[in-house]
Amino acid sequence: MAGPGERTRKKRETLRRIWEWVQEHDPEHLEFDNDLVKRISGEEDFSNQFDVTKVDTSKRLPDIFHENDVFMVHVGGGRHRFVRPIRLGYYPLPKSYGEPVEWGYKPGILNGKDDSEAGVLSLAYNNQVIQDFLFDNPREPVMIHLPRRTRVGTKGVSFDYFIGDIEVRAENLQIEMDFLLQTYPPTNLIAVAEAKRVVDPSDLPDFAITQVFLPFRRLLDLVPDRTPENVRCAFVVGFQDSEGNQRIRLSEYRFGDQRRLDSIEAVKDRHGAPKAKEYVLRKR
Repeated sequence: MAGPGERTRKKRETLRRIWEWVQEHDPEHLEFDNDLVKRISGEEDFSNQFDVTKVDTSKRLPDIFHENDVFMVHVGGGRHRFVRPIRLGYYPLPKSYGEPVEWGYKPGILNGKDDSEAGVLSLAYNNQVIQDFLFDNPREPVMIHLPRRTRVGTKGVSFDYFIGDIEVRAENLQIEMDFLLQTYPPTNLIAVAEAKRVVDPSDLPDFAITQVFLPFRRLLDLVPDRTPENVRCAFVVGFQDSEGNQRIRLSEYRFGDQRRLDSIEAVKDRHGAPKAKEYVLRKR
């Protein structure tokens, strides 16, 4: 079985070849489909073809993408598109999360058994970290929803959005929503959270904006009486420090224009700094 380094090399080589094929065969639209991904990933012996077009941070883009200042977006129907520039597709995570918040907790028997994104969100929710960050109240009563992957278009849901001056049409697009919270009436706020589990947080300097934007847009379509101000968007990063403590970093974002991917901005705290906190979970 190939190790992480070899898998990364194969993925980057697959992406390099896809870019070269697109430059030759569709230089005007820069589009390609899953059949091409399947063929080239097979030739490169990269086993998970569905992971090829998912690049969570610009740090993992192949060098040739940086040289040509391009990134990928899904356009639905098993098709993908290259878009320029990279800065419109990835947003930097905060450089500072302030003084870490000491957070005592009693670990359950399943804590530490799941090092996935779902495990990060479970840890943050079960210990009221998300509630404290979003609502300044760890005991804020909320409803939790565990959404499944949703195919946009099965019930007539579709939307257009812009990246710079490029219009993207989303149809039959698979949208993943990791986690949803809803406050009780009368506020009825909805919070969507995207999570990543990392070994070293410096390996995740930024994130793909589509990870937050597409669930945000999906929610606005599902609940048409909601406004962008009623939907909170959080990004959660979990990791273990050198002392064995679980650490959770949270930051919050909004979109100034619900039709523009590049309208993302960090929510500010009362001091005018990006709203971001790091929690250190220590066993009680």
